[in-house]
Amino acid sequence: MRPTQLIFITRQDTIDTICALVGRARPGTQVWLVIPWRAGVLRGAINLKRLKRVSEDAAVDLRLVTRDRETRGLARDAGLAVHWGVPPSLRKHRPPQVHTTDLGRRVIPVDEPKSRRFYRRPRKLTLTAVFFSLLLIMVLFTALAGVVVFFMPMARVVLEPIASPHETAFLLHANPRYREIDFEDRVIPARSIQVIVEGQAQTPATGRKDVPDQHASGVIVLANRTERTITVPKGTVVRTSSGVTQRFYTTVDAELPPGLHSHVRIPIMAIEPGFVVAPPFTVNRLEGELAAQVEALNDVRIEGGGTRRVSVVAYADFDTLRTMLVELLQQEAYSRFVDELEPGEYVPAQSLNAQVMSLDYLDVVDQQVDMLSGRMRLVVSGLAIQDNDIRDLSRHLLVQQAGGESQAIEDSLQISRSGNIRVLEAGLEMDIQVQGLVTPMINMEAVQREIRGREIEDASTWLLENLSLRSAPQIELAPDLIHRMPMLAGRMEIVISSNP
Repeated sequence: MRPTQLIFITRQDTIDTICALVGRARPGTQVWLVIPWRAGVLRGAINLKRLKRVSEDAAVDLRLVTRDRETRGLARDAGLAVHWGVPPSLRKHRPPQVHTTDLGRRVIPVDEPKSRRFYRRPRKLTLTAVFFSLLLIMVLFTALAGVVVFFMPMARVVLEPIASPHETAFLLHANPRYREIDFEDRVIPARSIQVIVEGQAQTPATGRKDVPDQHASGVIVLANRTERTITVPKGTVVRTSSGVTQRFYTTVDAELPPGLHSHVRIPIMAIEPGFVVAPPFTVNRLEGELAAQVEALNDVRIEGGGTRRVSVVAYADFDTLRTMLVELLQQEAYSRFVDELEPGEYVPAQSLNAQVMSLDYLDVVDQQVDMLSGRMRLVVSGLAIQDNDIRDLSRHLLVQQAGGESQAIEDSLQISRSGNIRVLEAGLEMDIQVQGLVTPMINMEAVQREIRGREIEDASTWLLENLSLRSAPQIELAPDLIHRMPMLAGRMEIVISSNP
């Protein structure tokens, strides 16, 4: 057994110190030089080559222990052996306290035996080794591919057996209390679905009424009751003094000359729109502070203005909007149902039930608007039916009618559902008609066992001789590199078809 020595260096050691430590090792020994993490002294190719020369001069087998990737790569290029860690038998030794003046104490002799692989120098990866490694991988891959091709091909066998046509009709029930098909009572499970939808809509207001539109206009005479000049500003209000009060305002500024009963004639306009008739001498009151200083009087008839017909909300509009919202939200609820359905499910429209939770109208009767607006919240419930359940029940009843050990050919089934779906308290019911081809039962597992591993022609001959087929079977292999059925029965798919 070759003598072994351990040297632990520190981050403070220089290349001169490390070379001195290696030079103090006993000739013929195996020296394990343990480099601490992130020690930069041996990250240069020059220092590593120098360390290589020192180890050769000292006649020692130098082994570097480091996990630094850069140091490991440069050490291999310099011809030094590199390891990830020291052998297990040497791990109990701890680095001694460093004494810079006594380097001999840092070279630790070890007597424990090591595994034989630690005495061999690590081999360098050569081009020849890489070539043979790749060659071995290719051979193994080819062998594996051959095993997969031989044992794992996929076969699809289509059979057209001799069959007889049958048809039947029955009354189907769908009940949400059932979890499985009741073949005897002809009941399939149904799933209750409920969604809450809300939205708003508008409908044209159909009511009509006349509203004031234009302003009547005329002239009035203003007379001065004082001996001084009076200014009547634009917008001064004058009105009638009897009957229904009608108010007007002056449209221009007026200045009455000084002197009692001096007067001017100015235009006026009705304050409120609509048709107005003011006979002569009825507009005789002036409002405001000037009433005691100015007298007003219309000496001619004032007539004019007008109305227009507008749309208002009528009672019938509320019913129209309610019906519109229910239809709109039912459509949205049905779309939501479709999103929540499981594969193969559908919701008969006849099973939908809508209940209004809230309805708010944004306008009132006789309100002048072009459109009546409203918002509704609706809860819609329905029954979801699995189409495969209808098919399974139909297939079962068709085979039952045929009697004996038989089976229906799947692609020959034609199922007609009546559009007259009746909603009951316990679910719904509908009329079903089914027709299709029925053939004697074929034991698929027995067929798979018999034809596995056979040649294609041999398998086809066996199927024709042992099964009552209308035509030769169709056999497809994937991949078709070999003309042999798969060895594994699970890799064969046997399909019964009425139209291969």
